[in-house]
Amino acid sequence: MTEPGTITRLLRSWQAGSEEAYQQVFAKTIDVLRGIAGNYLNKEKQDYATLSLINDAFAHLAEKELVNFKDRKHFLRFFSMVMRRKVIDKARALQTQKSGGLIQTVDIAEGVTLAITPTKTEEILDLDKALAELEQHDALLAQVVHLRYFLGMTIREIAEDLAMGETTVKTKWSTARAFLLKHLQENKEDE
Repeated sequence: MTEPGTITRLLRSWQAGSEEAYQQVFAKTIDVLRGIAGNYLNKEKQDYATLSLINDAFAHLAEKELVNFKDRKHFLRFFSMVMRRKVIDKARALQTQKSGGLIQTVDIAEGVTLAITPTKTEEILDLDKALAELEQHDALLAQVVHLRYFLGMTIREIAEDLAMGETTVKTKWSTARAFLLKHLQENKEDE
């Protein structure tokens, strides 16, 4: 277990240009990031694929001007969103190459592929569209979905994080799930 504040200090050192701090952030957050990446890969938790997604997202961060992370929580949220964008971008790229009902492979990082059927690609893109609609409708509901589903936080953790009661979080979670289900079903009916 990492001491409280350690990741925050390492993030600040990384932002100041320390390559060693960058490596330590990776090492100290890899288990949490592996779980988040597995969530983005439909809970398949294929170790090699999840690590490749994490590496790809870290490479993306290294190429960009570093965000001024406030703390570990801010870093994990931001990193999670980078991974989500990577998965969605890969699904969109695959959609443009779609051919019939064949299984296709997509490079999720250099030398690593993930088998995705056209149906699975459509589901990923439909979910992304529904999440975008939810965010437009109610950003707090979208945040609850992100924290619960993609970051794997418990109802209690979300309540503490958002400074609200657990009952309120449960209600928001139920409302968000109903919204997403309705929009996903509408997308299927439109096809």
